[in-house]
Amino acid sequence: MDETQALTGVAEAAIAMAGFSGVVVVFRRSGDPWLPEDRFRLAVLIVSSLTTAAFAFLPLVLWEIAGAERRVWQVSSASWAIFGIWFIAWGRSRRASLESEDPAIRDRVAPGMFNVVSYGVAPFFVGLSLVNVAFWGAFTPYLAALVWGLVASGIQFARILQSALR
Repeated sequence: MDETQALTGVAEAAIAMAGFSGVVVVFRRSGDPWLPEDRFRLAVLIVSSLTTAAFAFLPLVLWEIAGAERRVWQVSSASWAIFGIWFIAWGRSRRASLESEDPAIRDRVAPGMFNVVSYGVAPFFVGLSLVNVAFWGAFTPYLAALVWGLVASGIQFARILQSALR
């Protein structure tokens, strides 16, 4: 599989994941009212899936502009890292805001998984992207970051679905 096929596949999967958010909304509409943490999860699902699709298409555009393959992966990885830093900060801030509005969220949402993702996994992929910018300029680390975006979307979809089926 070449790089273009891999990126196109990631984009298709990300768009499908964004489509699943519509299923979630319809599924929840007939049930109980939305919990604040589920609204947050839905926002994460939509943002992570749509941005993953956009970042999968970014190198295809850059090939036309930058030309040099190493530069394409460096610029793409730098762009993804900047977004990743913002997304981590936004998620932490939003979570803190939700907890201050409704302290019972701490009882409904296990902080362990959030902390592993927010302080471990997501920063790892930001770091990997920054190393790719500085040293490698390669496709594989960029693809790994995009796959993480798909996994993050999938986790949110599963968590919302689990909440809806309680």
